[in-house]
Amino acid sequence: MAERRNAKVCFIYAVHYDTEKRHITKVRGQISTGGPLGPLQVLTKAEILAKIDADWIVATTVKNDKGGNNLTDVIARTINGQRYIKTVPNDTEEDNLGELPTF
Repeated sequence: MAERRNAKVCFIYAVHYDTEKRHITKVRGQISTGGPLGPLQVLTKAEILAKIDADWIVATTVKNDKGGNNLTDVIARTINGQRYIKTVPNDTEEDNLGELPTF
């Protein structure tokens, strides 16, 4: 994960899929624009893509068995003209953000 002082960051904790369970439509997470994390909020996929495009640090966060968090960078990937958010940079035409819970 990239680290920068006073960076704009977005941590994603859960995802909401479309009815086919292939495309993420929104996420639940927290953002910071250089200070403490803000309140838990729902962001659209388009908002996450805009943050990635604006060079924010965007990552999924999952509790681990040692009481900490595992962070994984989220990237944007375009496949056949469609943009996806992914933690694994593959060519599958669906979003993937690891094993995050759904809401």
